[in-house]
Amino acid sequence: MPARSQRLGQPVYRDKPGFSLLETNKLRPDASVAGAIGIGTHSTAGAATGAVVGGSLTAAHEAVSALVNGHAFFAARERKQRYGEQLDSLLQHDLKKFQSDIDNGVPIRPETMILKRKNGIQKTSDLVTKPASNAPENPRTNARTKTNPSAELDYDMDAVRKLAASDDPELKNEAAHAKNVLLTVFLKDDVAAKQGNRAAYEFIRNTVAIGAATATAVGTHGASVAAAGSHAAATAASERIAGSALAGAGALDVGKGIRGLKQRMRDEKAEVAGSYELHKRHAFADSVAGENADPQMKQAFDDLGDARDKLIKDTHLAFHQQAHTQAGQERYGKIFPGTMINERKSTAAKKETRDLVGKHAHAVVEYQMGLGDPARQKTLANQWNTIMQSGGTRQTRARQFATMIDADPGMKNAYQLLRDTGMGRSESIYTMQRMVEMSIESKLAKDPDLAAFGGNADFAKDDAAQKATTSRLTSAFARR
Repeated sequence: MPARSQRLGQPVYRDKPGFSLLETNKLRPDASVAGAIGIGTHSTAGAATGAVVGGSLTAAHEAVSALVNGHAFFAARERKQRYGEQLDSLLQHDLKKFQSDIDNGVPIRPETMILKRKNGIQKTSDLVTKPASNAPENPRTNARTKTNPSAELDYDMDAVRKLAASDDPELKNEAAHAKNVLLTVFLKDDVAAKQGNRAAYEFIRNTVAIGAATATAVGTHGASVAAAGSHAAATAASERIAGSALAGAGALDVGKGIRGLKQRMRDEKAEVAGSYELHKRHAFADSVAGENADPQMKQAFDDLGDARDKLIKDTHLAFHQQAHTQAGQERYGKIFPGTMINERKSTAAKKETRDLVGKHAHAVVEYQMGLGDPARQKTLANQWNTIMQSGGTRQTRARQFATMIDADPGMKNAYQLLRDTGMGRSESIYTMQRMVEMSIESKLAKDPDLAAFGGNADFAKDDAAQKATTSRLTSAFARR
C-alpha cells in the first residue's frame, strides 16, 4: 500500500442517493435562471447577454464535473495498477509452486488447477514441454525431469471461481487462496477498471458540453452584434448550429443504452443455455430412471459405487458446456451472434460472483479488525462502549471512530479495503462500526443468560453478521 501522500484517493461516488453537491452541480440552476432573465428583458441584446451568461455558467458547471471525473479516472487507474501488481505477485507465486510440484512429482488434483495457457488450452500435459532425451532423471520419480512451462500461463477465472466456491474440506487451503485471487481480480477488473471507464466516458461528455455551451454563447453574442449592423451574422449562425449539435451529442447518453442492451442479451443467452441444459439433464434422467428406462442402465450406474456420483457430476458438466455452445450458435437482438456475447456476465452470474467476493471481503475485513480474536473483540467492544457513552452527535461519534481506526494498522487495512470496494469514507467507517456492534450482538445472542435480557434473536444465527455486511459490500460493488 503506497503512502497516503502518494495515493490519488478514491473516485467520487457520483450516483449517491439524495440531494448531493455533485447532483446540484449537474442541475445547473443558475444557468437556466440567467437565460430566463435575459429572455424576460424582451430585447435582443438582453436575450443575447442572458445566453452568454447562461452558457458561461453551464461551461463552469461542466468544468467542475470534468475535474471530478478526471480525478476519478486517474484514481481508478492507480487502484487498478495497484491490484494488478498484487495479482501478478500471486500469479508468480502460483507459477513457482506449480513448477515445484512438477519437478518433485507431486500429484495435482484437477480441481486445484487454476492456471491455463493464454491461448485457452487447459491440459496438464500442455502446460509443460516433453522431457528431452538427454534430460536428467528425477531421483524421486525415476522419470526424466520436465522442462519449464511451455507457454505463458495465466489464471483460468472459471476454475478460480469454481474452486473458490468449493466447500470440500480437503481443499480448504486451496479454496482460500482462490478466494484471494478472485477478490484481487474483482477489485482490479470489475471495480477499478469499470469505474475508470465510466469516469473517462463522463469526462468526454463534460468536454463536449463545455464546447457546446461555449459555441452557443459565442454564436448568440455574434447574433447580437449582427443585429447592430455587423456582417458577422453568418458566422454567428454557424456557431449556434455547432453549439446545438454538440449539445445534442452531449445529451445523448449512448453509453447507458449500450450497457443495457449488452446486459439484456447476456441474460437472454444465459436463459437459453439454461433451457438447453435442463433439456439434456431431463433426457438423461428419463433414460436412466424414467418410466421407459432400461433397468440394466440404472443397475450399471448403481454398480459403480462411489464413482457413480462423480460420473453423474461429470456428465452434468458436459451438458453445461454443450448447452452454452448451442446457445452461442443462436442470434440475440436479432443481429448479434451468440459468440459475441459473454453469458458469464449475466445478471445472475454477476450476483453469484459478487456474493462470493463479498463474503470473502467480509472475512478479510473481520480478520484485519481482529473480531475473530476474543481478546481483540473485547477491546473493540470496550472502545465502542466508551464512544457511545461520551455522548455527542452522529458526526462526533464518526470522528472518534475514525481516530480509533487510524490508530490501528489492521483497522486501517480493513478501512482501505472497504474504500477499494467502492464505499465512501463515511460509509466505510460506519460499516466497521456496525461490524463491531454486530459482534457484540452475536456475543449476546450466543450467551443464554445475556440473551434473555439483552439479546436479539436475529443474531442467533452464525451468518447473521456476515450477511448484513456482505449486502453492503455487494451494493458497493455495483457502483460505477
